[in-house]
Amino acid sequence: MNVNSSVRSVLDRFKGTREGGISENASFFIFMQCPDAKTFEAYPVDEWYSFAPQVKYRYLNSEEAEDEYNKYDVCVHSVKC
Repeated sequence: MNVNSSVRSVLDRFKGTREGGISENASFFIFMQCPDAKTFEAYPVDEWYSFAPQVKYRYLNSEEAEDEYNKYDVCVHSVKC
């Protein structure tokens, strides 16, 4: 697929996961209007993907989270942080 750089930067922020079972009990189609604006082309959907934003930050482990919470607790309950 040929994609320009602005679209590529958006695509890089999401991760796609293929979901199974899309055609077990139903048929799905994508309809695209032709340039003449009078007809449509139908394309069958064989695979289904779900997209979610990629997480770009690091998670805290339980010890790090507890340390950060203790810092926050001290800061909230004191006049000076």
